[in-house]
Order: sequence, then structure tokens, then C-alpha cells
Amino acid sequence: MKRLIIFLIITLTATIFSLSEVYGEPIIFDDDYLVEIFVGGLHYPTTMDFVGDDILVLEKNTGKVIRIMNNGIMYNEPVLDVPVRSNFYSGLLGIATLSDRVFLYYTESESGSDAYDPGPDAKNRVYQYDWDGEKLTNPILIKELIAQQRDDHHGGVMTKGQNDEIYFAIGDQNQSGIFENVVENPCYIIHFVNDKCSSEPIYETASIFKIHTNDDNRVELFAMGIRNSFGLGVDPITGYLWDTENGKDHFDEINLVKPRFNSGWNSVMGPVDRDNPDPPVS
Repeated sequence: MKRLIIFLIITLTATIFSLSEVYGEPIIFDDDYLVEIFVGGLHYPTTMDFVGDDILVLEKNTGKVIRIMNNGIMYNEPVLDVPVRSNFYSGLLGIATLSDRVFLYYTESESGSDAYDPGPDAKNRVYQYDWDGEKLTNPILIKELIAQQRDDHHGGVMTKGQNDEIYFAIGDQNQSGIFENVVENPCYIIHFVNDKCSSEPIYETASIFKIHTNDDNRVELFAMGIRNSFGLGVDPITGYLWDTENGKDHFDEINLVKPRFNSGWNSVMGPVDRDNPDPPVS
């Protein structure tokens, strides 16, 4: 029996191609898998999660959460529309669902409306929403993080664990401080605010956090030294957390992430021994 893989077809508006639609076509090398188009017409979707029998899909640049039936039909109206700043890596980035609670990570525009230009003030924020079967309501702010005005490393990926805990990641935001293993610089150099150590707060970046949803949404710093991540997953057998980490231009990583894990950025990325990255196992 063939295994069915459902793909959400991403509709991209590409001005260099006269606003034509560009589709990423999957290439399958295993005949045991069957690929079908499940739904189209989405604008820059970043990720999705399930709520009941339906799917909630995030549109990065519009700030809309789209509800899709299990037959591939989209509802006419989004279940939520939030103001996002969406330049480059920022925007509506992460979702994790727990029954009637939905957690979102997004770069919230302080202007109250969507913005693409990097100029408007914004913050990366994690909210909890209530799912009433039709809409996402009653937002509760769980965590606020910086959203620097340059383009890089907002992270945003989320996942849930075996005991209803929620994990999420933020990238280094091009900062250089204690969360990036720059121990001689105990405060951050905020490139777009000041050019030397000052009274600026130490911003939490390059980290993975854990939300204890059964303990009043207490947030724990779980790991650090994370350059940026688009992938978090929990092993359903062991409960261990794994991440993917984006290298600068090589040495992407897959890591087993245990409590108080330090991934090493920006001192180490990839194998410590560059000359012998795959030593024989003794």
C-alpha cells in the first residue's frame, strides 16, 4: 500500500516573473510514496499544525492563520489576522497546538498594521490563544524578544513535547553576547542602537525556550548557542528534543538537545575538528 504524503503548494508572487505563480514540485525517489496536491492558493506559508480534524496554516507575510478542512478546502475567512513585520526571515513564523490552546510566534509590528520595510519597530512575541472552534481569541503574551531591524535569524519554529510542554527557538539576531558564547562581552552590542557596551539590557537570543503549560506557562531557558533554527521535533518514544541549526554557509547541524545544552555558536559550528570531521569510532 502506498504511503500518502500531503504537500501544501506554496503560491509565490514573483515580480521578476511578471507576477507569475511559482510552484515547488517535489521529486520522489521511492515508489512506495504517493504525492498529491492537497491545497493551493496560500501566500508564503511557513508552517502548520492540527486543531481537531482541521489544519491551521500560517501565512508569513500577511499575518493570517488559515483554516483548512481535512478535504483540502479552505475556509473563507482566516481564524486570526495579526500585524506582522515580514522582511526577510521575520513574520508569522511558528505554531503549536494543545487541544483548545494555540501558541503562536510572530514578529509583531508595533504600528498595528502589516509592514515589510525593516524600519518600523517590532518585537518577536509568543502568544497563547484560545480556540473556540471558529476563531483564535483571548491572546495572552507569554514571551517578548527583540526583533532587530536587519534581516537575519528570527527563528520562530515551535513544537510540543510529551507532557504538553512547548518549545520554541530564536536565532542570534546578529548579536554578539553571552547567549552567543562571547563571554568577554557580558552585555550586547546592539548594532542599530549603540556601538559599545552600555546600560542596554542583555537580550535573550540564540536560544531555545521551554513553556511549561501545566505550570502557569512558566518559560525556561532550555538551550543556548543556537545560530538559527527552522526545525524542532520531539522523539515520540524517548521524549528527547532535536533541532536543526543553520550554518553560516556550510556545516548545518542536527542536534540532540538536552536541558542546558550549549550548541557552541559563535565559537563552534559543525565539527570541532575541521581536518577530521568524521573520526573513526573506537
